[in-house]
Amino acid sequence: MDAGHQWLKEVQGLRLLRAFLRLPPEKRAEVIAFAENLAGGQTPPRQDAGARAGKG
Repeated sequence: MDAGHQWLKEVQGLRLLRAFLRLPPEKRAEVIAFAENLAGGQTPPRQDAGARAGKG
């Protein structure tokens, strides 16, 4: 992997982190659940995440 490609991956990761941190807490919980689902995680959604998602 060349340095340019690694740099682009790091920039993309930082953009994702910045966008995530700008979200309100209830939306962060939704994003985490969505990402875990995409990753194939078998973790059930947290109870408080589902309750907060309905408030937004």
